[in-house]
Amino acid sequence: MTAVVLHNLTKRFGSEVAAVDNLCLEIKSGELVGFLGPSGCGKTTTLKMVAGLLHPTDGDITFDGLSVLDIPPERRGAVMVFQNHLLFPYMNVIDNVSFGLRMRNLPKRATHERARHMLDLVRLSGFEQRRPTELSGGQQQRVALARALVTEPRLLLLDEPLSNLDAHLRYEMRELILSLQRKLKITTIFVTHDQQEAVILSDRTAVIFQGILQQFGKPRDFYERPASERVARFFGTENFLEGVLSGGAVETSLGKLELTDCQQTEGRVLVSIRPDAIVVNGAGTNTLDATVISSLYSGTNTRLSLDIAGIELQAIESAHVKYAPGDRVTVTFPPERVVLIPTTSGNGTKAPDAAAIEDSFDGIVNQPSVDTHYRGTGQ
Repeated sequence: MTAVVLHNLTKRFGSEVAAVDNLCLEIKSGELVGFLGPSGCGKTTTLKMVAGLLHPTDGDITFDGLSVLDIPPERRGAVMVFQNHLLFPYMNVIDNVSFGLRMRNLPKRATHERARHMLDLVRLSGFEQRRPTELSGGQQQRVALARALVTEPRLLLLDEPLSNLDAHLRYEMRELILSLQRKLKITTIFVTHDQQEAVILSDRTAVIFQGILQQFGKPRDFYERPASERVARFFGTENFLEGVLSGGAVETSLGKLELTDCQQTEGRVLVSIRPDAIVVNGAGTNTLDATVISSLYSGTNTRLSLDIAGIELQAIESAHVKYAPGDRVTVTFPPERVVLIPTTSGNGTKAPDAAAIEDSFDGIVNQPSVDTHYRGTGQ
């Protein structure tokens, strides 16, 4: 197992704009960490610098406290599995998996024994003699994973490993990656732009926008304690209200909203309420009258647009619940689900407006809300 630290890591490609800008991150030994963000935010660039495929413009990378900048990729002990499998088409499965071992001049019998063991771990026993063209996309990805792991690396790097798979195969591969990572206890970093994938797989997730680290924490933190409006929007929060915090409650255009866990000082705040947090036709604190503007059935849930005192908010209800435009309902904002976000960023500047944020997300802000399926315990 290997601990990885990124010290003020920066990468520029011949311009003043940094693809990765002063990134500081500490990854614990045996941890599975996700790099999450929209396309072009610097995730893969960072992964390639860790692998040694790119040299940073500035900063340092350490494995177990020792800099690896002067160590070539083949000697770092870090292996990278790319989005495209890059299998040798003229080799069968067993030779593809054992290729890295053969490059170390190990005996063929020993390499094949280790390769067979790894194929068993990725559930491909019996496929040894097949060529890559005779495999499905999910099977090819498992061969690529086995080829990476058979060399017993210090660090496993996965670049969008599931993006080319359909929904069913993505689920299977998630389970496989988790199972292998837990069994082998190998420090793993994976890149994704899929919030659900990051939530399910990660011990901790680093959210990166425009080359800058926005927040690093456990999956639950991004839903319950987003560091900024940008992070909250990226994880599916659509409802925001400006307010003033005073005495454990926040005054908004909808009136006073009670809070359960208020850790911020008094003053101006941004109130965020996730669509799945709003309770329709319930009862309790923070209950208001509303009118249904539209109702959209999606199979697993029903998405409602609601008019509350002239303000449009979004709510998600169970799929079996039916509402029609014009229906009068009540909405409840559970105090424990009302989240406060500072109205200024860390440098004291005003948070960017919603339109600019959505444009920068390259169209992926409005993905469906992610199920709260967290890895492990205590997250």
